[in-house]
Amino acid sequence: MARILLVEDDALVRHGISRMLVAAGHELRVASRGAAGVDEAALFDPQLVVLDVGLPDFDGIECARRLRAARYAGPIVFLTADGSPDTVRAAIGLGAHSYMVKPITGTQLLPVVLTALAAADAAHERERRMQTALDDSRRISAAVGVLAERHGTSTTAAFELLRGRARGRSQKVSAAAEEVLSRVEQAPGETPG
Repeated sequence: MARILLVEDDALVRHGISRMLVAAGHELRVASRGAAGVDEAALFDPQLVVLDVGLPDFDGIECARRLRAARYAGPIVFLTADGSPDTVRAAIGLGAHSYMVKPITGTQLLPVVLTALAAADAAHERERRMQTALDDSRRISAAVGVLAERHGTSTTAAFELLRGRARGRSQKVSAAAEEVLSRVEQAPGETPG
């Protein structure tokens, strides 16, 4: 289902959470120290990090900072015995999806994991749609520029020409723009039709 990195120093807790996540169908990597977690994240590219705050080399807050500095942008679920307001604020500042105070059970953790993964999927889908819209906008702008130059018209008139083509062919303006640009690439010296 998802790639999850668990960074937890307590062997018993690590084992219990690992069993639960693997049984739920997730691909799992584990680390018992913060530095190992950062290294593992670079190799594994997790979709979710479940991170203990109390680690032996440096705390989970510092681990999260290092993960973010290494460009990990996914959700982090913090696990801790430390429910202090300062630690909670620091975790939230690093984009914590959840902050769970130990002891926790699998029935408490699994819904949080599923929610974090769903939120990450929704964010990726929004990002993908935004990138598609940006790509379409660039393609349309380029095609409008080509048509304006080739027909000696304003960009407004060129856009209307492009939009008319799209309507006439029952296609999106971005598809009509792609056709204009592909014709320019095929025959750069010729006027696109």
